Amino acid sequence: MPGDEVLEQPTFDATRALTIEATPEEIWPWIIQIGYRRAGFYSYDLLDNDGIPSAERILPEYQNLKVNDLIPLTNTAYVRVTALDPPKSMVLVFEVEGTWSNATWVWGLFPDDASHTRLVTRLRANARDVRARVFLDLGEIIMMRKCMLGIKRRVEQRAQSAEAKP
Repeated sequence: MPGDEVLEQPTFDATRALTIEATPEEIWPWIIQIGYRRAGFYSYDLLDNDGIPSAERILPEYQNLKVNDLIPLTNTAYVRVTALDPPKSMVLVFEVEGTWSNATWVWGLFPDDASHTRLVTRLRANARDVRARVFLDLGEIIMMRKCMLGIKRRVEQRAQSAEAKP
């Protein structure tokens, strides 16, 4: 995936994917607005967005993402957009200290056919501490699964609403 070259031999590498009944163009706006106190992470808002509900609609103010922009993960941690290929992929590099000081988060959209897309996310890190790796393994799978299912629900729900309108 794009961004794999940033970390050659990560100690943590998690790739998650699911299929969404939508085109990459329909999914892309949900991905680029992700972030703390932006659209949220479509996950467990109490844990990752100070209890603020994740957006249920496309937020125009977050649709102009550019390379070098910072996306907040918390009130003190950020990822930098290092590559954008709309509506195909986004590469984020963590700009924090500690476990996440050498990590990437990549989003990819891969069409299956005219109406289905594989949403793929890959989190890679060089976590040298065993406890950090265990935390990453357990926490990442729970949070990322919820995030991806949240995106899927929102995209497909929006498409169904659009179809239902006369």
